Amino acid sequence: GRVTEDPDLLAARYRATALDPRPFPAESFRALLPAESIRFVREQLDAGASELNTDARPVTYYLNMVLWGKLTASGFIDWLERLRNLGPWPYLIPFGLGVGLWMLRRGLEGFARPQLLRQTGSLVLATLGFIAMAVQLLILLSYQAHVGFMFERIALLNGVFMTGLALGAGGVGRRLAEEGAAELKLMGVTGLVVVGLLALPALFDGLGGLGGGAQEAVYVTLSLLVGLLTGAGFPLGVHLTQTATGQVLVSSGASEAADSLGGALGGLLTGALLVPLLGVRGTCYLLVGYALIGLLPLLFARFAPEAIPALRIRGGRAFPWPGLSWFLGFAVLLAFSWNLLSRQSEPGPQVRFDERLLEAVSGSSRFELIDQPFFWYRGTEDTAGGAVSATAASMATAPQVLGYAGPINVLLAIDQGGLLRGVRYIASRETPAYIEGIEVWLDGLRGADLRQAPLSLDRVDGLSGATVTSRAVLEAVNRSAQALARAAFGADLVAEPSAPAAAAGLWTPGFLVTLGLLALFFPVYLRGDERLRLLYLGACLALLGVWLNSLVTEVDLINLSQGNASSWEHNPQRWLLIGFVAVTGVLFGQAWCGYLCPFGALQELVSRLGRWAGWRVYPDRPLETRVRYLKFLLLALMLVAVWLSGEGFWAAFNPMQHAFGGHWTGWMLGLLVLSLVGSLFYVRFWCRYFCPFGAFLALTNKIALLRRFGPRRRFEHCDLGVHEEYDIDC
Repeated sequence: GRVTEDPDLLAARYRATALDPRPFPAESFRALLPAESIRFVREQLDAGASELNTDARPVTYYLNMVLWGKLTASGFIDWLERLRNLGPWPYLIPFGLGVGLWMLRRGLEGFARPQLLRQTGSLVLATLGFIAMAVQLLILLSYQAHVGFMFERIALLNGVFMTGLALGAGGVGRRLAEEGAAELKLMGVTGLVVVGLLALPALFDGLGGLGGGAQEAVYVTLSLLVGLLTGAGFPLGVHLTQTATGQVLVSSGASEAADSLGGALGGLLTGALLVPLLGVRGTCYLLVGYALIGLLPLLFARFAPEAIPALRIRGGRAFPWPGLSWFLGFAVLLAFSWNLLSRQSEPGPQVRFDERLLEAVSGSSRFELIDQPFFWYRGTEDTAGGAVSATAASMATAPQVLGYAGPINVLLAIDQGGLLRGVRYIASRETPAYIEGIEVWLDGLRGADLRQAPLSLDRVDGLSGATVTSRAVLEAVNRSAQALARAAFGADLVAEPSAPAAAAGLWTPGFLVTLGLLALFFPVYLRGDERLRLLYLGACLALLGVWLNSLVTEVDLINLSQGNASSWEHNPQRWLLIGFVAVTGVLFGQAWCGYLCPFGALQELVSRLGRWAGWRVYPDRPLETRVRYLKFLLLALMLVAVWLSGEGFWAAFNPMQHAFGGHWTGWMLGLLVLSLVGSLFYVRFWCRYFCPFGAFLALTNKIALLRRFGPRRRFEHCDLGVHEEYDIDC
């Protein structure tokens, strides 16, 4: 328990240890631990710049892997490095998601119990194979730490482990399988594995106090027990598979493949990542999580009814590729989970900048970073002694200012006279289409005298189509300039920045009109009159689209998923719309798309014009069904790309984000024209085939808790071929 860095004391302690034979002479400590190396290592550890490699957490293995990856310029290493601070969740979540989605699919589609037990048996065998290989590696590592000579004994320990597997499978497991109720006994075996894993870390810790001979005996016994326990599960899993298939070749092949695949993954992950990053104790607890998750399908297969009415009624298939759909759902949820975990280790907003950017914004040539009362830069000229500019990021000086979708970060510089020397856009979560051209707009603020009056939309023109964002940026500049003037020059600007204008948002015309429109939805929807719906669509197009340019899009979905949104006080109208979309989706399904979406309304009116002109086309049903699936594929790819890369521009390809903002240029203008021209021939062309946000809202059709209170659905008039109440593409 005592720690020492003195080679002589280490040598004396080594001589006092009962080892026979000794692998190296005691005098070797002087050569192995020179004073200079000890001093350097101690300085690194004290500075917190290095990690400590221990027997219980040999992180050196992982760090060497990262080092070799950097030397070979492998991009995979960037992902590997992010695992260091994320704990056990990156390894546990994929398995938990897969099992959860598998059970949900079985509940929606129904199942035959023998087939479900066969799938469950293979899954549990893979889990037990994973755990068996992982635990055997833990035993070998602990043996090396406590006893040493692992390379001399590795054949013995692995041989005993394999013997245990053989005895467990051929003796205990076979007898258990012959007696019936294999799934219940497999649950029991898994439960014993959980108990053993929970006790294993304490057992390893206690082995340090035993003598060498007793330690070796315990490790040999542990290897045998691990083999016996995990091997006993193999015949039980085979029995479940055999009962369902009735073919010995199929059942034995599937069982062996599952067991071997689990063992391979267990060895790879445990040696490369789990033990180096989580340590022995953390790895044992992670394996407990795997075992418990593996129990859930067994319980489901044994006790769940073969048909669950509440789910079965919503389980109809709209498209011919259910396997692909569930895989896409798994990929999206996994990417979202990874994004949530990664954000825990992300750096805060950017408040430090290189000198080239500082010079471009402030005009000064030399800079000194000051960290009180916030991070800011004192700018000077080569020939001058005093400060001539002060520069800072708005997230350092005014983080409370929120835009349309959350915080906005701009870099600004002022001089002692209160003149704004420059402003540069840094980052935000605003819809890219809404803030297109923001750099040019900000450059137009250069030279404004903030002593005369704070910047406002009464003094300068706002960014076209982005009133809320423009107001927030100006407020951020005002508040940051005031904070900079006090910190750098010891004086206030003559004009105090105004209070946030959005505080009175509840009484703005935009909020009141939106509230009125949303209130009208319920009588219009419940009435079920088509002409009334068209009039309502026209009102939403004119007011929400043309006047307010206020749409709910996939950008809002991305921002909400990442916790980036303005507060209710700053933008109540936005939260009113988002809340309405969420509530009506849960209650009625995809109501927003058919009744309120301004871009959908524009397309439908164009489609009515096309029908009046005789241009309406009714495509081949099987082909069109497959093409309509594109929007779900686009949704999945967009979400995965945004959440894995952290770049919001992947969500900026929908023309409805641009249709009412006036930013009609380049390829986006082409997409907008294509959508409207296509709508002359096909009803709601973009909505029908390509809209990712519409695809997301379509998922709510499977919920629709109050759909039975809505208007009667006349499936004979549906041009999409929908014939079920909860069809996902209705």
